[in-house]
Order: sequence, then C-alpha cells, then structure tokens
Amino acid sequence: MQNPYLLEDAYLERRDDLRRFFLARLGGGGDVEDLVQELYFKVQAAASDEIDNPRAYLYRLASNLMLDRLRR
Repeated sequence: MQNPYLLEDAYLERRDDLRRFFLARLGGGGDVEDLVQELYFKVQAAASDEIDNPRAYLYRLASNLMLDRLRR
C-alpha cells in the first residue's frame, strides 16, 4: 500500500512549479492563485493510494482545471 500523503507531498514540493505552469499558460491575474488553491482541494479529495505517478497526476489535474476555467 502506498503512502496516503504521497500526492499531497508531491503537491507541496511542486507548488511553485505548478504556479509557474498556470502563469505560463494563462498570464497574470487572480486566476492563477485560484487554480493553485483549487488544485490543493482536489489533491485533498483524491484517493492517493490508487495513483502510481503523483507528479503526472498533478499536472493532468492542473491541465483539466485550467481547461475547465477557460471553458467558463
């Protein structure tokens, strides 16, 4: 069984990188900080014991959140 905090640990290690990920795609603005925070909430709700690659999962989740935001 995997460590249940593995995904949260990956998020905390890469929070600044994820912020830059959003900035590079969206430019400045409040959306970036909102997305970083929303991503954290999604990480908290995820069943991390089923995730084989937490880093890839984080970036997929980040991309999906950004696309959802752009669609609105």
